[in-house]
Amino acid sequence: MAVKSCSEDGSCPDRLVCTSSDYCCECPYGQGAGKCAHGCPPNYSCDYGGEYCCPKCPQGDKPYGSCFNGECATGYICSAGNICCNRK
Repeated sequence: MAVKSCSEDGSCPDRLVCTSSDYCCECPYGQGAGKCAHGCPPNYSCDYGGEYCCPKCPQGDKPYGSCFNGECATGYICSAGNICCNRK
């Protein structure tokens, strides 16, 4: 969930991450799944700052954009958190 625009220096308050679209969000990619203190569901981790459960690709590779209507580019699948992951 986008909270506000990033500061001029690319920083964000409250342990949020400045995304490539210049907004402060819980996660650098996709949709978060709550705070890490409550544990994270499968295919989510606390790797980005340790505050929020952020989606990750099952093989650990970097996401390739977001899903659109549940679809991704050829060779990628829509995974948890609305991220496109390599179809390995």
